[in-house]
Amino acid sequence: MRKRIIRVFLLICVTSALIYFSGGLNFLTESSTAYAVGDLTVDWGVAEGQPIFTIAGMAPGDSESRDVTVTNNAPTSRPVGIRSVTTNDPDNLSSVMEIVISDGGGDLYGGTLGTKTLADFASDSNSPDGIALTTLSSGAADTYHITATFKTTAGNEFQKANVTFDLHIGVAVPVPAECGNPAQYGTPIFGTAGNDRLRGNNKKNLIFALEGNDVVDGGNNADCIVGGPGNDTLSGGNGEDILIDMEGNNRIGGGNSADLITAGSGDDRIDGGNGNDTILAGDGANIIDGGNGNDSVTGGDDNDQMSGGNGQDLLLGSGGNDSADGGNGTDTCETEVRMHCEL
Repeated sequence: MRKRIIRVFLLICVTSALIYFSGGLNFLTESSTAYAVGDLTVDWGVAEGQPIFTIAGMAPGDSESRDVTVTNNAPTSRPVGIRSVTTNDPDNLSSVMEIVISDGGGDLYGGTLGTKTLADFASDSNSPDGIALTTLSSGAADTYHITATFKTTAGNEFQKANVTFDLHIGVAVPVPAECGNPAQYGTPIFGTAGNDRLRGNNKKNLIFALEGNDVVDGGNNADCIVGGPGNDTLSGGNGEDILIDMEGNNRIGGGNSADLITAGSGDDRIDGGNGNDTILAGDGANIIDGGNGNDSVTGGDDNDQMSGGNGQDLLLGSGGNDSADGGNGTDTCETEVRMHCEL
């Protein structure tokens, strides 16, 4: 099997919080008190539209705390993490605001682990790994305590300063390198451990099906769809999509553009659709149709059936007794059985 490069990137889609200071501090949520991301429930403990923090006349040395409770409803463990992205800090206020995140077991970020400011938090959590909090076993919950403190050494020049950044809590999942920078996508979409039906919108979506036999449709843009354990049906829709499913007997369709499809172990049925597609099959007896366009199809370590369709296609076998039908166009085939292959 091919070796794939995987990087771990903390993806969180539970809440976006606005942190604002001008003689006071506000953490604002965008929706109601409890959010679901996949199998996780995140409860900020405030009513819909209300700020997480509200402090009037905050002075150096003052602090305010808020608890957020995360519950894992999945039958498997889920890692929980946090990320932050600074969106506005014209006066460098984040350098004099300290933050500590803890739970019942002690400090998880800042505090006894070393002083951290909001500036540090934004920098540290914006790395590909984010900031790990805890891993919740099935049915478990944890309450995270977030404390913001205005440094006692801060001068009067910060009294009318402000800082704004997004605060997110959610599932930490591995992101395939093929997806590129996750920042290009909107709020990630997560499935659950069950059999889900997931659909993207007209924006660029990053979708994680997770466990179960899932049905996923990316919608009308360039999406990255990642399947999981189970027999999934993935459809990219319109746009240059990236579809990845490394486990199960899956049905994968690229849709109407030049797509990248990567499959793993299992007997998969893959249709590139329209466009110049790149299809990389994995272990298993796969049935692959490149569709319309100049496609590149590579089989895996088993007996694969490959069809190029219309266009000038490249069909490459790997291990196993593979067959190739180039179809219309000038096609190149490197397999044990060849039909309609000019080169």
